[in-house]
Amino acid sequence: MLQRMLHFDQDLLIAGNQAADLDSCVCAFTLAALLKCLNPEINAAPLIQGSAGDLRMKPEVDGLFSRAGIPLKTGHFLEDLNKDDRRSLFTSRSLILVDHNEKDPDLPCLPVMGVVDHHRDSGTCKDAPLRDIRTCGSCASIISEYWRESGEELPYSAHLLLAGAIAVDTGCLNSHWGKTTELDSREYKRLMDLLKPEDRGYIENLLEVKNDLSHLTMTEHLRRDYKSFSVSGLSGGIASLTIRRSDFFSSPFHKGSELKDFQIRNCRDFLMVLHSFGSPLERELSLFDPEGRGKSLKRALALLEERGIRLSEEREEWSFYAMDDPKISRKVLMPLLSDALKKVQ
Repeated sequence: MLQRMLHFDQDLLIAGNQAADLDSCVCAFTLAALLKCLNPEINAAPLIQGSAGDLRMKPEVDGLFSRAGIPLKTGHFLEDLNKDDRRSLFTSRSLILVDHNEKDPDLPCLPVMGVVDHHRDSGTCKDAPLRDIRTCGSCASIISEYWRESGEELPYSAHLLLAGAIAVDTGCLNSHWGKTTELDSREYKRLMDLLKPEDRGYIENLLEVKNDLSHLTMTEHLRRDYKSFSVSGLSGGIASLTIRRSDFFSSPFHKGSELKDFQIRNCRDFLMVLHSFGSPLERELSLFDPEGRGKSLKRALALLEERGIRLSEEREEWSFYAMDDPKISRKVLMPLLSDALKKVQ
């Protein structure tokens, strides 16, 4: 893969995914830095989907980058670019996608030269010169391996960023999460060994920083880690929350008017909420189907009972599902649903 990077001879945008989570942001910045080291003639710039104003919803992102001494707000946030910025930034460039392998519709119409990801392969961008899609807990583990194999000196700030992303995505290599691979373990341990003791302590507590969201509204919780998920001609999405279902519907947290406004703006037909909480990790799934259009989605979910996803309650516009297997993250759930939908259509 490194040999393919050495042949890049044009300016590049390293684009993170729609959720703009920690792993995505870290991979965009650290891969851009590596490409600049490999070829100083290339102008490689990170591109983060979203706005700098969204950082208050992601304290782990803002906190880790601040600790690394990298002012994130000077980065390229897609939603904050004006017409002149877009024109200058997008001219004569190509894209490398990190932490996703299917180009999001909001990204600029530029050729895709590379894909580096750890999600299920969507089968797109097959002509990209660089295409590295592997199963592992964190995409940052792949970027860390690139740095190690390149022989380039990894800046201390990048050590910190990569270790933090792997820690958050794998629960500090928590075996109960079912995400950690040999690659994650090797790269995380190597990175942590090279950090100062006080920074190792910060990384080990970064999940607590991520989960301290008491300052957020319900809408911000939904926006914080949301991805579009359209199926069968329906416009929908799935939001990952770090609070249990009962807390989501508690007063005064839950506000029906805010939920309705979010649904109209983002997911016209349905909204899925994946609740992940507790230690050991537990998960629950909620489906909001206000117009009753999600019948095919419900039939698909019924096929997943063998995977421990069981309908537990239906109430007005909501359907609630228990999840026996906490290893079914959104990354696992979405492909399962896509396969099940093919069977019911």
